[in-house]
Amino acid sequence: MDWKVIETAPLDERVMLWWTPIDYNPYAEAAIFGIVSSYEPGKYWSDDGKYENLTRITHWQPAPERPKKP
Repeated sequence: MDWKVIETAPLDERVMLWWTPIDYNPYAEAAIFGIVSSYEPGKYWSDDGKYENLTRITHWQPAPERPKKP
């Protein structure tokens, strides 16, 4: 899958988000899972329960399907 710019992310749907740190340290970039909020533009819920600004999120892609239990 290709990364898409964050402005095109679906709202209220769990996706993979590309996070860039404030100092743009290339070793600190990371992909996290979260949900871009339709309730408050410019915010997202992370999988660890934090509600944060999208300011450091630059790209997104659909979250992969979760593994099925055996």
